[in-house]
Amino acid sequence: MILAALGTCVLAALFGGSGCSKADAANPGGTPVVRATVPGGVRWLGRVDAHDPNAVKFAWSATGLVATVSGTKISANLQTEGAASAFFQPVIDGKVGPRFEVPGGPPRTITLGDGLSPGDHVVELYRETEGMYGHSVFGGFVEGTLKGAPAPSGRLVEIIGDSISAGYGNLGNETHPPWDNKCGFSFETESAYQSYGAMVGRALDAEVSIVARSGWGMYRAGSGDLGGVLSSVYANALGTETAPAWNFERKPDVVLVNLGTNDGSKGDPGSAYEDSYVAFLHTVRGHYPGAWIFLTLGPMTSPPLLAQMRAHIAKVATALGDAKVVVVELPTQDPTSTGCDYHPNVARDAAMASVLAPAIRAKLGW
Repeated sequence: MILAALGTCVLAALFGGSGCSKADAANPGGTPVVRATVPGGVRWLGRVDAHDPNAVKFAWSATGLVATVSGTKISANLQTEGAASAFFQPVIDGKVGPRFEVPGGPPRTITLGDGLSPGDHVVELYRETEGMYGHSVFGGFVEGTLKGAPAPSGRLVEIIGDSISAGYGNLGNETHPPWDNKCGFSFETESAYQSYGAMVGRALDAEVSIVARSGWGMYRAGSGDLGGVLSSVYANALGTETAPAWNFERKPDVVLVNLGTNDGSKGDPGSAYEDSYVAFLHTVRGHYPGAWIFLTLGPMTSPPLLAQMRAHIAKVATALGDAKVVVVELPTQDPTSTGCDYHPNVARDAAMASVLAPAIRAKLGW
């Protein structure tokens, strides 16, 4: 699940050059953009801002890094900016470690693994908290020797969605009735690593980039606000922060769109939802001419609205007339057992992934 983003100026700084104090030749206007993959060093997960190689920033769900690090103890410098805190999920040599929190404030040294066997270890680090809550800063490894990074699979899936795709409340478990939900949103119960999109990536040996914002939709937010739409932040490198811009150099094989739950929260959004959806998918297709695009919805929408929303999505696919646009239906969840605020729990995320991964595999031969 790796999407690297280091520029030519950063390359120079990393490998002994002077770097660049101004915009590089590919960006003469000076507007910050994010660059392409750098082989041999840390590989970045999802969208990151790596203009300063000593303080790489990332915000979207499941962003982070993977690297090969040697040593019996591995620690890193991490910082949370613009939010009270952020949670992380470390994985070392394929083993999931304890989640940890990095409070806002100055940089902190965090132990990722201790008592490890001598030699090289594959270290993965994922931001669990979604991109509307500040950003994280990686300041390098403090203990352990960076050796590079393992080769990527060459597969990339981009997930575009709302709270469901961000893993909102999926670590919580509530049984209903009673219907007075007492498990609200918290950083502690949101896990991007356990989201259905991350599970799809692991099932398909694919890298994953998640662009998701709770409460927002394709045409309107859950509140009815017409400004609460993913298209307004889709070009951002750092969550809902307007700069720097993302340059879309890396092309995913698959784009999976799961938007509509919030659009329908005030009732059927009508043809305006379809028009917004078609316009957004033209933008996506413009960035990724060869990608397969999968459209889905769920699993929080219930009948009779579910049938209406599915009909809208089917019309969107027909209007596009694109042979590489596919609709995949997800079953509704059992409302008697959910995560926080009636969102999918980890078990439901796994059920969603079990539908989506085979659908992708069937089209791409993975």
